[in-house]
Amino acid sequence: MAAFRGTPEHVPVLAQIGAHSARLTGLPIEKFFSDPDLFIRAHLSVSEYYHLDAPSFFYDLYNIEAEALGQPLTWLKDGFPEINASRMLIQEPADLDRLRPPDPRRSGRMPFIIEVYKRMLDAGLPPQFRFCAPFSLAGNVRGLSNLIMDILLRPEFAHRLFRFLTDEVLAPWVTALREECGNDYPAVGADALASLPMTNLAIMEEFALGYARRLNDLIGKIEVRGWWGERYLADPFELLELKRQGQPSYVLGLDPDVLQVGPQVFKDFARKHDSPLMLGIDCALISAGPREAIIDRVREYVRVGNNGGRFLLFLNEVPPDCPPDHVHAAIQAAQFYGRTGASFEAEFSLSPRPAFGEWAVEYQKGFES
Repeated sequence: MAAFRGTPEHVPVLAQIGAHSARLTGLPIEKFFSDPDLFIRAHLSVSEYYHLDAPSFFYDLYNIEAEALGQPLTWLKDGFPEINASRMLIQEPADLDRLRPPDPRRSGRMPFIIEVYKRMLDAGLPPQFRFCAPFSLAGNVRGLSNLIMDILLRPEFAHRLFRFLTDEVLAPWVTALREECGNDYPAVGADALASLPMTNLAIMEEFALGYARRLNDLIGKIEVRGWWGERYLADPFELLELKRQGQPSYVLGLDPDVLQVGPQVFKDFARKHDSPLMLGIDCALISAGPREAIIDRVREYVRVGNNGGRFLLFLNEVPPDCPPDHVHAAIQAAQFYGRTGASFEAEFSLSPRPAFGEWAVEYQKGFES
């Protein structure tokens, strides 16, 4: 919150660490997604291990509503489950007529997600509810290619699909989350499938932003995030303006867009609208390294983004098999160069950290005491 308002003591680092948390703690994915207590403890321990400034509580948030509707998933041994693209739930427009809205308190893993949010509240961590935004949910039950063809050739059906998903699936789902947790918390929809070049600005405005607004009109306090593609436009501000309408609370730029367009474009846009800025580091870089390249990228984004404060750094996704040293390097470098008055000419040296298993033994001892 200090970073949202001004210049804190150091740049906060947040991260999307989901399947990596299961892998690092040795939990099978099935166990990870069936025991809310273990889910919370795993994320808290991994977040503490890496010294994140806020804990990561990421699950496969693109799948929850689709799975509850009946969309088959492919469960992976070492990662989150994925949509089974060979068995799309809506293969023909007529298939929409047989669908019934899920029961948020009984269908699929919706009850598990509700319990996770309730456990977060029990731990004193007010949640920001997450859901799959209307466009990405439509792509996950219809197939993205089919959905684009529907929009272009069968717009009446496309709108009927979006109205069903928005009004009868997402609105009751987010409402149930709020009711079960006893608070009208904001909710943020993840919407990567609406991004360029898979769509265009016109489709994004009519369907991605349009139905996010419809959902907001129905239940309030709704934002969407995850759109990328500034690198495909002659004027990146066109997409940034659209994103600001979907998520006005801060400006978000994600690699590889930030790398190719340059972080200064995003900083200038944030200043134009007197807004905080969050820049996201590429998951491929975090995974593959080398560490020197990770440190250089972090230093440059902190140098530009934190000029004048109101800046946060985000690790887009930490893959399951990512070397922990790469994560430590990114976070420690951000904290080193993101300190008030830090010199960007200073040489950064990574502080060694024990392996997670060794650290966890001492962490558990301290927790028990």
